[in-house]
Amino acid sequence: DVTPLALKVGAVNTIVNREGRLIGTNTDAAGFLRSLKETDFSPAGKSVVLLGAGGSARSLLAGLSEAGVQRIGIWNRTIARAEKLMDEFKEGCRETELKILQDDKLDNLSCDLLINSTSAGMKEGEISYDLNRAGSISWVSDIIYNPPQTPLLHQAEAMGIPNQNGIGMLLHQGCEAFRFWTGHEAPIEVMREELLSPGREPIEVELEIGLRPRRLDEFVGQTELKGHLRVMLAAARERGQAADHFLFAGPPGLGKTTLAHIVAAEMGAELQITSGPALE
Repeated sequence: DVTPLALKVGAVNTIVNREGRLIGTNTDAAGFLRSLKETDFSPAGKSVVLLGAGGSARSLLAGLSEAGVQRIGIWNRTIARAEKLMDEFKEGCRETELKILQDDKLDNLSCDLLINSTSAGMKEGEISYDLNRAGSISWVSDIIYNPPQTPLLHQAEAMGIPNQNGIGMLLHQGCEAFRFWTGHEAPIEVMREELLSPGREPIEVELEIGLRPRRLDEFVGQTELKGHLRVMLAAARERGQAADHFLFAGPPGLGKTTLAHIVAAEMGAELQITSGPALE
C-alpha cells in the first residue's frame, strides 16, 4: 500500500512494516515544504518556476500543488520530458496551473519562487540558470546540498535575492521518515547539528551496475554511458552472472531516473521506478 501523496508522486522513498503490512510514502515533498516554512516563505497562491523534470521534480510538483501554489512553469533541457511530466500531473493538480516553458521564456523571467531540481551546479562552473536573464524573482531554491552554495545561489546572494540550498529539504525529509517509522517526532536539532557539522565528510555518490561500482560523475553523456553499460553487461554474461538487479543511489537531481530509463532501454526491460526503495 502507498499513501495518497506517494501515489501522486509516483514513487516512494520510505517504507514501514505495520503488523505485516508494508506501507510506502514519499517524504521529499514534505521535506521541501517544511524547509520553505523555516524561511517564512509561504507557497500558497504563488507562482513557481521549476527547473528540471526528473524524479525530484515529481515530488516538488506534488507537494507544491498540495500547498496551494497558483501556477508552476516547468523547464527542462528536453522539452518532451517536461511535457510528459505535465501530462502525468495535470489531472491531479487541477487547482494549480501547469505550463511548459520554452528556452526563450526564461528571458525576463518573473516568479515568486525559482527552484532548481537539476544536477547543474554540483560541478564547478555549472549553473542551472543565469539570473541576469531574469526580470523579477523573489526567492531562489536549489535542492542541491553539496556544494552548499551552487553558482545559482552564489549569484542570488550577490544580487540580494533570498535563497536556500537543499540541506533543509534533506533534513526535513529525514525527519518525516523518522516520524513515519516510529510515530514520534524526530530529534531535529540533533539531526541538523550532524548535517551541519564542519568536520563532516562529503557523501560519495556511486553507481553500482551488476557487480562493478562506478562513480556516477565519470559518465559524461548518454553515448558514453551506454557504451559502459554494454561492456559491463557483456562481461557479466561472460562470467555467467545475471546482471538484472540495479541499485541507483544518490542525492536529488543527480539523474537516477534518466539513468534507469537508459538501462531499461538497453536491456529491453520493463521499468518500475521506486525512489529510495527498501532493500530488504
